[in-house]
Amino acid sequence: MTDLNAENIGGTKSGVKILDGDTEMEQAVQWCDPVPATGSTVVNGTIERILKAAKEKPLIFYGITLVGPAELLGLNRFCITMCK
Repeated sequence: MTDLNAENIGGTKSGVKILDGDTEMEQAVQWCDPVPATGSTVVNGTIERILKAAKEKPLIFYGITLVGPAELLGLNRFCITMCK
């Protein structure tokens, strides 16, 4: 799991260590298959980095933030809200 919030980096959530999304994204992607990514990547500017890091793996975005961009860019997404 990665995060950009310095208060969360280095901690754990549900037994999983939180890595730095700026400097450790590639490391996190290496052990994920498929790679889950929040839709906020399009807002915080990390979407290009995660697309590049996960180029050889299945990448699934989740959350409502990416509904529009995913449709326009043809990205895989999973949504449990009112998404089509």
